[in-house]
Amino acid sequence: MIRTERSSSTELLADAWFHSAAVGAKPEVKEMQSSVETSMAELEAATNDVRQCRVAQIKAAAQFVQAELDLDEQVRKVELLVQCEVGKDRKDARYKALFPKGMGAVVALNGSEGAREISVLVQALKIHFPTIAEGSGTRLDELAKKAVDCESARAQASAALDIAKRSELAARRKLVEVLRVNEGRLLSHYPGRKELVRSFFRPHTRQRPRGNGTAPEAPTAEAVTA
Repeated sequence: MIRTERSSSTELLADAWFHSAAVGAKPEVKEMQSSVETSMAELEAATNDVRQCRVAQIKAAAQFVQAELDLDEQVRKVELLVQCEVGKDRKDARYKALFPKGMGAVVALNGSEGAREISVLVQALKIHFPTIAEGSGTRLDELAKKAVDCESARAQASAALDIAKRSELAARRKLVEVLRVNEGRLLSHYPGRKELVRSFFRPHTRQRPRGNGTAPEAPTAEAVTA
């Protein structure tokens, strides 16, 4: 009759609204309404927090992706400038000092790990190509820092979402407990009248397989004897 906390918040809230209205319609049990509505308000607040945290996490993830793309693009620009300086000779010692494992190894790294590699690259750039380092190296540092900041923001948003989800689960458990307590109280108030007690709770309908709306065809004689 009563769902568990594993049910969605939407379904539990619908059950609770039904129950609240039902007991509220009966003066002799109306006082049961207040505990339900208090738990409902707590679950609604927790559900809203989850939604807001999920939106924040999605936005933070998007910003991190864009920050990484901007950084990778700047690395590619620097690599092209360096290639011009070494005559496109990737075996040149100066080129190898910046990209010992190739440019691909640098852009493959993300966040704080990538920022550490960028720091090494910028230092080598200052030594071997100071002119390039003056403008492009500074920009690399800025973009690397931005990527790290975005990575941190994403991690914080994910942690906040996890906390909000746990709070929502706790609120669902509390609402389920309130509904169960009220069920017990109703059974005591209306002894032997289980159908009446059941009427205070929203019926659960099972979804039927979707069809074309027509009745199934009767089996043929051949199918029956087959």
